[in-house]
Order: sequence, then structure tokens, then C-alpha cells
Amino acid sequence: MKKFSLFCSAALLLLLSTTVSAQRPDARTSVSDLYGLKIESGDSLVFCRTIPFLAAPVSKRENTVRVRNGADETIPVGSPARTLYLLGMINDGWDSGLAHWGEHFELRETREDQVQIGTSIGEIEIRYADGSSDRIPMIVGSTIWFFNQWKNPSHNAGRVIREPFASRPEYMQVLRDALQVRETGEYMEAGDSYRAYYLPVTPRELPIESIVVHNNTEKRGEILISGITLQLPRGAKPTERLTAFGKRTVMKGDLQPAFATDDIPDFGPKLEALSDILYTSLDDLPKKVERIDFPQGFKGTGIRFLSDSVEGDMLSNIWVANLTNIDEKFDPATGCFYETGVGSPFYGGYQGIGTWEPIGIYREPYSRTSDHYVRQALRCIDNPQRLTSYVDYCDKWLYFYRADRDPQNGPDNGPIDVSKYPKDAPPHWAFVMNGPAAIPYEINEIPGDEEMEGHSSTIVSRWFAWKQLGKPTGEWLTETRDSVYRKSRWQSTKDATDFICWLLDYTGRDVVYSEGEFTGWAAKFSKISQIPKNMDTEIDPRKIRDNYANCDMYEVYASYTSMTALLCSAEMAEAMGDTALAEKYRAYAERIRGGMLRMLAVGPDHDRMWRVARNSVLPSLQDCLVQAWFSLYREGLDPQRMDEDLTPITRHTLRRQLNQRYGDTPVLGMGYGIGWLTHSALVLDQMDNAGRLLVSIARYTYDKNMNYADSTRGIDWRKWMWIIPEGANIMPDGRWYRICDLSNGANQGPAMNALEICAGVDDSRDDRVRLLPRIPDPLNGLEVTGARVMTRSGDRLESATIDYAYRRGQRFTLRCDKPVPALDIRFGPYTGQAEADRIAEAVRAKGGADVRVERSGSFHGQPAYWVWIENITGTQNYEVETPGL
Repeated sequence: MKKFSLFCSAALLLLLSTTVSAQRPDARTSVSDLYGLKIESGDSLVFCRTIPFLAAPVSKRENTVRVRNGADETIPVGSPARTLYLLGMINDGWDSGLAHWGEHFELRETREDQVQIGTSIGEIEIRYADGSSDRIPMIVGSTIWFFNQWKNPSHNAGRVIREPFASRPEYMQVLRDALQVRETGEYMEAGDSYRAYYLPVTPRELPIESIVVHNNTEKRGEILISGITLQLPRGAKPTERLTAFGKRTVMKGDLQPAFATDDIPDFGPKLEALSDILYTSLDDLPKKVERIDFPQGFKGTGIRFLSDSVEGDMLSNIWVANLTNIDEKFDPATGCFYETGVGSPFYGGYQGIGTWEPIGIYREPYSRTSDHYVRQALRCIDNPQRLTSYVDYCDKWLYFYRADRDPQNGPDNGPIDVSKYPKDAPPHWAFVMNGPAAIPYEINEIPGDEEMEGHSSTIVSRWFAWKQLGKPTGEWLTETRDSVYRKSRWQSTKDATDFICWLLDYTGRDVVYSEGEFTGWAAKFSKISQIPKNMDTEIDPRKIRDNYANCDMYEVYASYTSMTALLCSAEMAEAMGDTALAEKYRAYAERIRGGMLRMLAVGPDHDRMWRVARNSVLPSLQDCLVQAWFSLYREGLDPQRMDEDLTPITRHTLRRQLNQRYGDTPVLGMGYGIGWLTHSALVLDQMDNAGRLLVSIARYTYDKNMNYADSTRGIDWRKWMWIIPEGANIMPDGRWYRICDLSNGANQGPAMNALEICAGVDDSRDDRVRLLPRIPDPLNGLEVTGARVMTRSGDRLESATIDYAYRRGQRFTLRCDKPVPALDIRFGPYTGQAEADRIAEAVRAKGGADVRVERSGSFHGQPAYWVWIENITGTQNYEVETPGL
């Protein structure tokens, strides 16, 4: 594959350099009529391909002759030219496809950040001495091209991001036909962007007074002309501002002009052909999908989404492909849960242009991904080894942050100043689990980062692994581990949970301080920072406490997950017989709960909502809905069982989040955006919104270019066709492309959790299993196989496997591999109470269970009603055939 990629890259460069001339473009010739225009004193001789220029990076310009007038820039020329060679030809200052998540453009009315093929960023005007002029449109994909991604991608990728062009010769030809600029080199350093491209044009046979750059002020960035070389007409004498390049050997193809400035071709058809290749539209969605299945030998939960529309099969394939991918990147032997799969396509960062390269960027585990996709692997994939190895892997890295360097006590913590670490602080996990010192800068006086969302999520997922093992209290929990510094799993549970208690007391707050992406790294260097000045260097204990009282680093995400972690650990303490510790943890959890209600909800009492983190990097700020999407661990999937004081606030918050300008397509973050929002809408029974959001997950996961294979060259991108991307960029015309990291666990997991919620298998209570299938339009049914549940059998917690099939309005069938002590099933939704009452009465007449009707959420614009069949005891098979169910 590597050899193939190198071949394709070389072929691509050759094609891009080819001209329409019949002569060989790499044939060389000797010329003596090339002159560089002296524009600034800081310039030097540079080459773009074989054409010489006098140019300087923007940052090194000195004594320039450029004249600025608002958004326009004028460069005096004062000479005729047979051919003009314009160096630069990038959108300088905004060489990106879109803005980073942290600018929250999905919430804005205008999108000056989006730049794609066909975007006009302005014009170049050639003014002649007689007063006439020609204007060259500066169009991305024709007379302007990208440098970032194409030559210097983000995230230290180390390779250019050029698929699908590199694999498809016919695509390379379309790109060659569209681009009028010529390029040099492959991978280039960021500082070389000013000399990567040039545009050769034929001006009129008149003296050129000046070249004027007219920038499009409705788009970010500016047209860059970093250098100008003139090929003088025969017999023309150079002016004093022209520097002769002397006799030069150049490639003939490099000299060839792209077009004449007084006869500019219509770029439109070629640009449309190019954009049709790179972007996906609704018309590109498959009309029919061949469903995929798990690999042979794979044991896991299957969910098939039934629908008369293609999105049902698309969601089914998304479930299978991503659960398989999660299994591949979560090593059961070591317990390491890699963020990205090996060779996973990388779409060039958060500001990509639609191209990609199979390189897999994030090979670290992130602590908050313990919730995002780890839980799914622990429950939905049958691999008992992983339950233990995950816990042990996490516990090893728990002990990085400590006040000593003794290798007997934890991993090498050389990067931190242990003298500044509080002597009484318990250990904690960090943003990057196996790279805990990987932070941009210090925020408070404690070395490293206290990303409490990740720390608390890891505690909860450890508890979840313990539950999947049957909640053991013997050796599994109490034996010491040589690989984890002679700590038992129970000791690590206490150490990690004690850190939450310690941090609350240390800060003196009833909500949880947290550093990281969700508090925007404190916006430390912004005009209005979230922390007091010099918070990271303060040593006076009184002033330290004052700093925590006066900083803005407390959000609902960290607080709710920390509260849940305390309650999970309290349950483990109870199981271990330590009731005093259990009560302590519950008291701290209640402290956080009260703090959230007092300090983190905003608005009048009748319509309170969770506050939005002001500098969170998440694109549409769905972390404020944490109660809805994190409640599945302890409160389950029934909104009526959720906290009676917190839940109304979350419902109001969901209403706000559903009524933003992004509508049903907050897909810039597939997990942190639409994944969390879909999960929340489902759990709170907002079925109309949930249905449209599920359709968006299906659509905007899709990239038509992944439906490609060529066995003769060993190429097959189909493995990645249904993998959830980190995000998607929807352009003004409705087309889209994936961005950043394919198989990114932090975004893959929340979107997958939303799909799992549709199946509605809830074993949050040990005494019963509850099924709450959610089937919003356009879905009409579900088939669930191998759903693993934990349920009480005597004094033990045992696992069982459930299969069920349900078509809305038709029959329901359930099979279990062993009797379930108690089973509750909720059916619906129904748009009227009369319909629900009729169905309930028909079921009630059969006997054998309790039946009731409940109102929750909305469906078809009306209040939604549900029919509960409860207390079905000792069942292994169950069927309902009531008409209308």
C-alpha cells in the first residue's frame, strides 16, 4: 500500500504539471527573458517548479511597494509582459475548509469560515497604462488552491492528504483539468506556503501599470501574491524595478500560460466536476444498501433497524461496522483502548477540505473515552478478558500524578514538578490517559491537568466492568497486582474516588473544577480569561482558595459525571461492607447535586436550563445535556426514573438545544454534537426530533468515495464506508464531506450509544430487565440479537442474552438464553391516549402481567403515550400479537 501511495503521489504531481500542449511538459528549454519584480526589500530568489521568483514570506516583508486600501492591495508593475507568473495563489490567513470546532459556527447565522471548491475569494485586476483592465476571478479549485492538507496537514500527520485522487487516475485527471495553478513539491513546511503555487497567464500586449488584489470581504483570508515574474516581450527593455534572472533552464510546461486574461475560460463546468468528486450530496446516497454482518466468530450485540427508507439499512451497517472497529482497536490483552484504528482515514483535521489519507492519527487512549466507547465494548462485545484488562490498564496510569518519583509507586512522572504536587492529593487520571503531561499549558498551581470529565467517566466505566463480571467482592477486587504497584482494584477504586472528594474540599466548592477541552483550557490567554491572573504560580493557601472562588471552571459535565462516579463507588463500598465509606461518597454526591441546582442552572425557576460552557471546544455545546446521555449507567433508559429535580432542567435544556440554527444536522461533531443530542432526544422521548436526527447520523456518516475497490492494485476502501467520522462539514449548497478522524472513539461512541438506545435494553436495576424500544419515523421496527444483560439470580448477578424482534403496530417476540426473573416492556409511541388505552386493555385481558399507560415526550407533533407491560416473571420466551401494538 505504501509503494502504491508513493506511486500515485508522483503520478498526481506529474498530471498537475501537465499542460494542454502536445509537447512533453518535462522537456527543458533555455530562456533569458524572465525578470523578477522587486516588491519588497526582504525578498530572495525562490523557485516554484523551475520558474524563478523574487519573494518573501508575509512575515518577512520589508519596505514593500504594496499599497493597501481597505481590502484591496495594489502592486505597481510599470512594464509590459508576454507572460505573467503570479506566485502564491492561496487564501492566505485562512487556508482551511472551515473553522475549528471551538468557534461554534453551527450556532451562527453566517459562515464566512467555509471555503470549498468553487468559492470566490476575490479577483486579481490587471490594470494597463491606457486605463483598461482585465479581471481574473480567484476561485478555489481553479486559480486558487489549498496549501494546508495538500502539502502540510495538521496533527503532525507527516504525509500529504490527497485521497481519493491518489487512488483514482480518473479523479486525478478531473483535478488536473480544473486546476489552473502549477505546484511544486510534495510535503512542504508550513513556512513555505508562499512559494508552493503559481498562476501563469497571458496579459494583453500593453504596458501593465499595476496588479490590484480585490479580496472578498465575506470570506476569511486574503489572496496571496508573494512574487511576480514577467516574461518580457521581444525587444522590451526591463525597467529598474525588474531583476534579470539571466539564462535559465526551465521546463517548457512550466512556461506555458494557463489562459489569456482578456479571454478567461468558464471554470464552472470543471469546478462542478471536481466538487462532484470530493463532496457527497443527498443524490449520492445509495438507493439500496447491501447489509453487512459481523466477521465470523465475532460475538456481540446485533441491532437491525427496519425501515421502508434506505436509512434503516444504513444505520444497521453503521452499527455493525463500528462495533467491529471498536473491537479491533480495543486490545483485550492489554486493556488499551486506542482512540483511532490502525490505518484509519484521516480527513486532515478539524479544518479539512474533504481529502483524506489512511494514517490513523490518535493512538492514545483518552480517559473520557471510557464512557464514549469503552462501555459499549464491555457490554456489547462478548470478551470477558477485556473487562479485567481494561480496569488494570486504567489503574496503572492512575498513579502518574503523585508527589514522588519512586518507580515503585507509579509510572515515570518526570515531566511534572513533583515538588508542587499537593502531598495529600490522591491520584487521578488526566486528559490523555497514557500521556498525562500532554497539556498545552498549566492552568492552576497543581501540575498537569485535572480533566474531571475523563477521570469520573473512568471511575464509572470501571464500575461498569465490575458489574459485567457480576459485582465480585472476592479476590478479583481485593488481590494486589504487581503490574499496578501492588494496588488492588478496590484500593484503586478508593484512590480515584477520593480524588473527587479531595478536589471538592481543596477548591471549597460544591461543583467540580475541571481543566481541559470542555472548559476551553481556561481561555488563559484570551482577553477575558476564565481564571484569575497568575493562578498557575500562586503559592499562598488563602489566595489559592480565593482563585478557585473566582475562576469560571465549573460546568455541568464534570459535576454530573463526578456525582455519578461517587454513587457508583458507594455501591462498591456497600458491597465490600464499608458502609461508612459508602455514606461518605453519597454525601459528596449529594453535595455536588445541590451545587449543580444552585449554581449551574440558569434562567427563571419555571424554565431553568443548564448553563453552556463559554469556551468549550465542542461544536454545538451538547455537553450541557450530560444528565440525559450519561444517566444510562445508574438511572437507566426510563425518563420517569431520572432525578426529579435535575430532569426538568435537562428537558428545558433539550428544548433549547433542539431549536438552534443547526436544526436536525449538528454534525460538525458526530459524537459531541449529533450523537449526544440524538441520545438525549431519544431518552427524553422527543421522538420526532430523534427520528430526524437518526436519519442525519445515517446520511452524514456516508462518504461515497469509500465505496471503491480495485483488487488489481490492492485497494479496498469499503471497510471504512460505514465508520462514523469525527464530524462532517455541511456546505451552503447542502453537500458535505467528512472532517478529521475516522473511527475517532470520542465521537464514534456517542453516536453509537444513540443507536443502542433505540434497542432500549436496560439492566440498570439488578432485580429486573426493562425493554424500552424506541422506533421513531422513518423506522418501523427493530431486530436485536445477543443483547447482554445482568440480572439477579438468587444472591448472584448473572449474565443473560436476549433476542427480540418488534415491528411497530405488529407483533413482538422475545427469546432469552435463560429465564429472566422480572421483565418490563414499554411499547409505543402512540399519538393519543385513547389508542394507548385500547391497546393496554387488550393486553390486560390476556393477564399474566401488570399493564399501564404513560405519557412521555412527543410523537407526530402530539403528546406521546406508551403502554407498559410489567412484572413478567420467570420468562424465557414472550410474545405479544395485539393489533395496533
